[in-house]
Amino acid sequence: MSLSSRKEGGVVFHYRASTSRYTLDFPAAGRACQAVGATIATPEQLTAAFEDGFDQCDAGWVADQSVRYPITKPRPGCFGDKMNQPGVRMYGVRLPEETYDVYCYVEDLKGTFQL
Repeated sequence: MSLSSRKEGGVVFHYRASTSRYTLDFPAAGRACQAVGATIATPEQLTAAFEDGFDQCDAGWVADQSVRYPITKPRPGCFGDKMNQPGVRMYGVRLPEETYDVYCYVEDLKGTFQL
């Protein structure tokens, strides 16, 4: 799990099912975030996390049913629609039955996390 602490509070993190990459449809993505005490991150929260340095080369659902991922260090396989520029890559709004990972948001971290 990758975490990004936001300056104004809250944490955006990448969540992947324990079975394998890209297995969550949109409803399952919402349930996965809820199961860990979080919500699906909004596009604005993911962008703020990117601006704080969050870099994750994994496509994931966000709350508007779009699929995105934040890249601060462009590299082969992670260029997306921005080529060699840093930014939040976007696949656009997707069908809810398609499968990806998910970006979750939690206002306050409780307990401990292992990275």
